[in-house]
Amino acid sequence: MNRGHSVANVKNLRVSAVALLLCAIVSDVCLATRSQEIPGAVKFDAFEEMMTDNILARLDLFAQQLGKDERVSAFIVAYRREDQLPGPFLRDIYGYRNYLVNMRGVDPDRTIVIDGGIGEKRVTELWLVPNGASFPKSPPTDLEVNAPTQFDGFPLEPVCMDEFTLVLQQPSDALRFFAGALRSSPTAKGFIIVHPSVRQAFSKAEKIASGSKQALIREYGISAERISTGLAARRSCTEMNLWLTQPNLGVPKTANVELFFQSQLIAEAEQKQYTLRRFEVFGNENIPDRVLRRRLRALQEGDIFSKALLTKGLASLSRLGNIKPVGLEDVEVHLNRTEKLIDLIIVISERPRRRAS
Repeated sequence: MNRGHSVANVKNLRVSAVALLLCAIVSDVCLATRSQEIPGAVKFDAFEEMMTDNILARLDLFAQQLGKDERVSAFIVAYRREDQLPGPFLRDIYGYRNYLVNMRGVDPDRTIVIDGGIGEKRVTELWLVPNGASFPKSPPTDLEVNAPTQFDGFPLEPVCMDEFTLVLQQPSDALRFFAGALRSSPTAKGFIIVHPSVRQAFSKAEKIASGSKQALIREYGISAERISTGLAARRSCTEMNLWLTQPNLGVPKTANVELFFQSQLIAEAEQKQYTLRRFEVFGNENIPDRVLRRRLRALQEGDIFSKALLTKGLASLSRLGNIKPVGLEDVEVHLNRTEKLIDLIIVISERPRRRAS
C-alpha cells in the first residue's frame, strides 16, 4: 500500500541551515565543483530514506549545482530493499525527477533516472555527469518472475493520499511502470486487482480495472492475453494492486485472485520456515495500536511464521466488536526471500460509531 502526497505547497522551500549541513556532508563535491571543469562523473550526494522536506533540500542543492553548468547532466541512481515493492519505489525516484524538472526548471533532457536494482538498503545517489562522460552504473537485468509478486499498490481516492511527498500519485504513472515490468519479463502475466471502497458499487470497481487493462493494451502495446483483472475485499478507500506472476501459474477462475496469491506466499513462508520480521495494522482511527496488538499476541515478531498462528490472531482480532471481521483476504504479505523474512500488513475496517441519543 502506498500513501501519496502533493508538493504544491513546497515549491519555494529553501532551508539555509540544512543546505549548509548538506554542503558539509558533500564537502568534496562542493570543493570540486568550484573549479571550471569536472573531470568525470561525480557523486554529489547519497541518502537513505528520510523525511520529504529533507529530500527537497538535497534536491534544491542539486538543482543549484546543475544550474551552474549546462554541460553537466543529473543522474538519479536508486537502489531498493528486496522487501520493497518495485512500483512505489519507481514512483518515488521518478518523483525526484519530476520535482527537479517541473519545480526547479532543470532541463528534462539532462535528468536521467536509473533503477539500480536491489541493494542492502534503500539508497538514492545524485550524480553530476558531464555530457559525453561514461557513467559508472549499469541498469539491472531483465526482471525474473518465478512466484506471485506484488508490483504496486496505491489508493485511488485523494482523501486516502498523504499530502506531503514527492511520490507520483496518478494511476497512469503506476501503469507506465507496470507496463515496463511486463516488457522486462516478456513471459510474465499481469493482474490488476481493485479493492472497492465501502461506499462503492462493485460495478464501478470493475470498470476501473477494465479501463486500466485497456490503457496497458492501447498505450503500451501489452497483449490482452497477458493481463487479467479481478476484485478483492472492500477497503475504506478504493485501492488498486498490481501483480506479476509466472506464466504457468494455474489461477482458479472462480477464486479471489489476490487471496490466492497471498495464500501462495503464506504457504511458501511456512514451508521454508520464514521468520516473522514485523506486522502492522492499518485502518484503525479510534482503536489504539496496543489494543490491536494484544488481540494479535499469537503473532510474535522474531518467531518462525505459521499460517495457524496468523489465523488464530485474525480470529481473536475479529472478536473486537468495533471492527468488521478480518480474514486472510485482509492481509498483505511481503517476503524477503534472501533473508527468509515475512512482513504482514493487516487491514481492518472500523464499524461506524453509534451516535449518542
